[in-house]
Amino acid sequence: MLWIAPCLTDQPKKDMLSSLSKIYSHTHGIIVIFPILNRIQLLSHFLKYYSSLGADHFVCGLYGGKENDLYGEIVEMSDLYSLEVRAVTDSTITECNPEKETRGLNLIRQEFADRFDWCCVADLDEFYFFHGLNLPQAAAQVEQLQCEAAHGVFFDRVAVDGSFPEIGDSLDHTFPLACNLSKCIGACCDKIVLAKSHLKIGVGHHRTEGKIWMNAAEVHHFKWSRGVGRRLEDHFQAHQRRGYNWAKKEIPQALKLIRHGLNLRNPRLRVRSAIRLGV
Repeated sequence: MLWIAPCLTDQPKKDMLSSLSKIYSHTHGIIVIFPILNRIQLLSHFLKYYSSLGADHFVCGLYGGKENDLYGEIVEMSDLYSLEVRAVTDSTITECNPEKETRGLNLIRQEFADRFDWCCVADLDEFYFFHGLNLPQAAAQVEQLQCEAAHGVFFDRVAVDGSFPEIGDSLDHTFPLACNLSKCIGACCDKIVLAKSHLKIGVGHHRTEGKIWMNAAEVHHFKWSRGVGRRLEDHFQAHQRRGYNWAKKEIPQALKLIRHGLNLRNPRLRVRSAIRLGV
């Protein structure tokens, strides 16, 4: 079933937001859980953005835990944010492993379920936009619709010239356009962006159980930066070793599309201006 939030303006919208805030006041907060393997370039942007949306607490699911070289840098961020670190895999896992990562993230979710009613699981390059709602208001809207989770769809953010620049101080400025790159390569573009903490999240955060509010959010995807080709090749080798058939099509297709930069005139990409997230 398709669930769509009411599109309201001016006073009706203010009344709706006030009502949602009252509903949310009866819950126990929202935790944001995110995995990290070996890159933290987007970490400060990520924490700042989700804090501005009303996240109550963060937990980093770190590959290898304290054995990961990035552990110290991540822990330093706890001086600025309510942040904890948990091992999402043991130290023997040194490349992306979706199944073990998912098991680790679900263990983290279970650990904190008594303290936080709502869970938001996102990769560092995924910034959820709830069409003007913050996280508490989005959670209240899910409840008002008698659902247990909310769904979002990818909006791939890219540079204005189709290149893959370094992550800058402003993501909005560096990646001002949105497109359908993930869809063009055949990747799954559905994400579970918010869910009751008792719900198990599937591999890649694409699926969950329970009743879902569909199309609740845009997933602004800041994957397409400097070095993305090399990262995709590394993932391709790792996924091939584990026999993932989907990777044999998706990743070569992505590498083909980005090899010489994106052709933004390609109608399949549906390039358009992206909303500014304030990051």
